[in-house]
Amino acid sequence: MYKKINVIINNRIVRKIFLNSGWLFFDKVIRLIMGLIVGAWTARYLGPENYGLLNYANAFVAIYAAIITFGIDGLVIRDLSKEKSIEKRKEILGTAFRIRFIGGWISVFICIGTIFFIQENILISLLVTIISLGNIFQSFDTIALYYQAEINSKITVKVKFIAFIITTVLKIIIILFNAGVIWFAVLTMLEIALGAIGLIYIYKDNIFKYTVSVKLIKIFLKNSWPIFLSMICINIYLKLDQLILGQYMGIKLLGCYAAAIKISEICYFIPNVIISSFTPYLVNCRENDKVIYKQRIQQVFDALTYGAYFICIIISILSPIIIKFLYGNKYENADLILIIHIWTLIFVGIGVLFRQILIIENKTRFLLLTTILGTIIAIILDFWLIPKYSFYGAVLSIIISQIVSNYCSTIIYKETRRFFWMQTKSLLLVNLPHYIRRLIY
Repeated sequence: MYKKINVIINNRIVRKIFLNSGWLFFDKVIRLIMGLIVGAWTARYLGPENYGLLNYANAFVAIYAAIITFGIDGLVIRDLSKEKSIEKRKEILGTAFRIRFIGGWISVFICIGTIFFIQENILISLLVTIISLGNIFQSFDTIALYYQAEINSKITVKVKFIAFIITTVLKIIIILFNAGVIWFAVLTMLEIALGAIGLIYIYKDNIFKYTVSVKLIKIFLKNSWPIFLSMICINIYLKLDQLILGQYMGIKLLGCYAAAIKISEICYFIPNVIISSFTPYLVNCRENDKVIYKQRIQQVFDALTYGAYFICIIISILSPIIIKFLYGNKYENADLILIIHIWTLIFVGIGVLFRQILIIENKTRFLLLTTILGTIIAIILDFWLIPKYSFYGAVLSIIISQIVSNYCSTIIYKETRRFFWMQTKSLLLVNLPHYIRRLIY
């Protein structure tokens, strides 16, 4: 068993992937620990109502977040992974940066214009305005895409971790000085801005001077529009429940709901970290050996699903203890919400991988169709179930829409049906005895 493990570890590409994932996991785990501690302190300090206001504003801005990238990030990483010419790489980065920069400004204008039109609460409108300004700075995450393509996220992790530490310390300070909820919105925006400044500093090159290719813009937008629309749909069905819950059932209940699902959403980083590290490797496997490529996809599906099962079981058992320890007694029913909501992690994981594979294989139209289906179901269920069943309706809606969009929809189309059977094998733990035997013998 140890010899087999050593062979795997000594593979250069696999070792690089594990090191890259290790840095990403280190960043996320520290953020998880500090975020839970300071986040719980923030939730206790603000109380369910003010915490609900802050989360309403965050959810509103998140719905328009897809406009920042126009869905090109996966395509940029794919092209950078394949391209060897330095000049061509600079052209890709320069083009991507301009697209993201324009997208950031567009998203800000839409956020501000929409919130002041539909919302009478001036405080909510002000919170949305402040948080949305961070979208402009997210254009500099183009630099991070370069390091992702190199499977070298250590540099960007350090930069963004420093920004996170600074704003976390500032959160503690404003809590100690009894600051209002508006300052938490300012720090949300500030963290993104500091991360952008750090990326500019460490990159050591002026991305503003990079060539912009009109031809490449057309190629990106032609191939990314299904991804872009699917991202909007994803943001809608992940955040619409919070907006409707706050609108129909009140901001205080939204605060309790947001506190519970925050724990689930923190766990979403696991599949995203694994898949972002494996994407360049899967691209190379597809180009060199289709058999190995198929095997690796099944193995990643299995790893994501088995890990998700383990996390869901543990958190479901410990949910009452976790909620009471973090938030105290003010957040009623948060433990019940968490017990149900955490199981979305399973379908989030296989969905993230499925979408990334479709990008790698240039099958983005299927990505759009499956996501639209899930969004339509989520919208119908949100407006039907939440007014009737409160937070139970919200949780049920998100689980059903995730299952339909990320799993059931893959059987509809002939070209994606093979992924349905791969996902089914993972969900039913079909390959688990095989992995156990390989480790033992």
